[in-house]
Amino acid sequence: MIEKANQEKSPLSIILLDIDHFKQVNDQHGHSVGDQVLVAFANLVKEVIPKNYIFGRWGGEEFLLICPETSEIEALPFAEHICSSVESHDFPVVHRKTCSLGVATYHHGESMGTLLSHADKGLYHAKETGRNKAQFWDMGTGTVSHLNLPTTSLPESNNECGC
Repeated sequence: MIEKANQEKSPLSIILLDIDHFKQVNDQHGHSVGDQVLVAFANLVKEVIPKNYIFGRWGGEEFLLICPETSEIEALPFAEHICSSVESHDFPVVHRKTCSLGVATYHHGESMGTLLSHADKGLYHAKETGRNKAQFWDMGTGTVSHLNLPTTSLPESNNECGC
């Protein structure tokens, strides 16, 4: 993906997603319910992402979303859209869950490891500052921020209603 972004000089963003307080689901309801929540979460995210995005489980309750041809101006509002979709979803047994997201955008010369590290810093900051939000790691300033961006149209999702 990075090689393609370099060759085509196209933007690339990644989003790390983490289900908030997931350990409590396993502890209170058992791993079977935890597995149901993970599957429901993954299916929900798959419904709202564009077909050209790559989505998968990263480990535990963390997921990785690779967003080709997506700049930071598009990635953070899209991450916030995912966050609100999760918050309003009715999950099995536990009903309501939230998630925290870390967003990072590729800059020429970065490795995938560096990009992942930046997204992880955004995710960590989202968790540390109250959860249920998306935070963007700004490589230029070396800080995490919640961008105040103009409203942009969200990338077209996989579902028919465009939600």
